[in-house]
Amino acid sequence: MICGAGVDDRSRAIDRVGGAPVSCIEQVPEAAPTIECAEMEKTPTMTLRIPNDEQLIVPADAQPIPWREGARRLAEASTFWLATAHLRGRPHVRPILAVLVDDALHFASGTSARKTSHLAGNPNCTVSTSTSDLDLVAEGTVARVVDEARLQRVADAYLARYGWPVTIRDGAFFADGAPTAGPPPFHVYELQPSTIYGFGTDDALGSRSTAWRY
Repeated sequence: MICGAGVDDRSRAIDRVGGAPVSCIEQVPEAAPTIECAEMEKTPTMTLRIPNDEQLIVPADAQPIPWREGARRLAEASTFWLATAHLRGRPHVRPILAVLVDDALHFASGTSARKTSHLAGNPNCTVSTSTSDLDLVAEGTVARVVDEARLQRVADAYLARYGWPVTIRDGAFFADGAPTAGPPPFHVYELQPSTIYGFGTDDALGSRSTAWRY
């Protein structure tokens, strides 16, 4: 992935490892062993994970974008893109509808959907979206949400954001009208990020592109 390719302000984006700048071109890793997707039972009293802000752009006087601004844009975004990997390593990208609950992205996927089988064998994935002034890319792993109280919070968020009513049963969502998620039942996942990137796309944020690291 070439970070910020195609946008002048973002073409200067760099990453830093141990304080030394390195190219933002990532090398394709060797195939990793299969990792099973975990199940999580969370309660509404969970502790929020607040990331550290790290500036990606060269100018020393540019201030990183605060995480609250990144979180606000994630909450307001409509269409997201989920990138998973086939068990043989082939890439797979699909549009999804996601919601932000307790500063964490959640999404649903039908049990027969290909992305669900991918996540069962390899929970590593990327979720991305674009807003009016910030492109956002979240990298991490997913865990399936099965706690009923937690599922209800996610269901309430889906109803408020997209007008999608669901019924919760047997640790899953049951509903109609979700063509990108496949037929019901739907497993619900929480993305547990390692890094979320925010790439500014206008004059105000273009020089302030930020990595929020967990």
